[in-house]
Amino acid sequence: MRDGTGGRSGGVRRDRAHRHQRDPRPVPPRGDPAHHAALGGGTTVTLHVFVPDVVSLADRAKAASAEVLQPPTDMFHGDRTVILKDLSRHLWVFLSHSEDISEAEIRLRTAAG
Repeated sequence: MRDGTGGRSGGVRRDRAHRHQRDPRPVPPRGDPAHHAALGGGTTVTLHVFVPDVVSLADRAKAASAEVLQPPTDMFHGDRTVILKDLSRHLWVFLSHSEDISEAEIRLRTAAG
């Protein structure tokens, strides 16, 4: 990608300008199911999908040979979540909304640990 100068007149290519900047996204530690496969981890992609009922979905997925990494769990952010790994080693995070909570309540719940 170029900056619009066609590389002339002192133009800087965007890819070169950003080459030495650190990626701000944290890398999950080794052993974490979300650690990228290219780095020796267990997944190539993680998808988050909202569904009406994570419990029945988890049961169907397990019957279809998916690995349940986290059973359906009520989370601090007001959603029930299940984490599955399919036979291609992709991670799927399915969520069902379970309660409406304020931003202040989310902060309280995360501070409480």
